[in-house]
Amino acid sequence: MKKMYHKFDISYAEWKITKSHLTGQPGQHGGIAKDNRKFINAVGLDT
Repeated sequence: MKKMYHKFDISYAEWKITKSHLTGQPGQHGGIAKDNRKFINAVGLDT
């Protein structure tokens, strides 16, 4: 299955900086998010 990328999706460089600051990661208390990057792309944060 080919992944779809869109014009306003977060770049790899931005994702590397952002991903460790988000909740829902393995080893943290609570549930584990299925795909934090997909959520950030859906919200459409403007940088």
